[in-house]
Amino acid sequence: MHDVMHLSGDSNSHHDPNKISKYKTQKHKRQTTGSAPMKDGDIFRAKSRKIWLFVGRVELEVRELDVLNYIKEKCNISNEAEITVKKLSFEGRSASFRVGVQFKHSEQVNSSDFWPEGLVIRRFNFGKNTTKLTNTNEHCDCHQNK
Repeated sequence: MHDVMHLSGDSNSHHDPNKISKYKTQKHKRQTTGSAPMKDGDIFRAKSRKIWLFVGRVELEVRELDVLNYIKEKCNISNEAEITVKKLSFEGRSASFRVGVQFKHSEQVNSSDFWPEGLVIRRFNFGKNTTKLTNTNEHCDCHQNK
């Protein structure tokens, strides 16, 4: 972003015509997205995109594995790496989860018909002050008891 100085001399303006106001302009960035086809053994590839959801008002006894299995069944997913589930630690009368699902399933998981009645679903807000957790289900207890 660049700082731009603007002299507001508009006679219809409610601002002081001699006052200089400072505002930000956004620099346009050029970007190209690769489209070359991949072969099965290629290691150099783009990371798959995920849609991140907050799932709340869940019964306290529900585990990460329960949520993972529910999504696997409803989306007909065989590869567990397509789903990330992390139980959030909040004190309260209900549990909540951070759920990541591959972007190709976004239309399905964004439908109210997908989720059990009464759950609250919204986009997960990582926030600026949140420590970024490493991706994968290493934080999920769903892979430890196999």
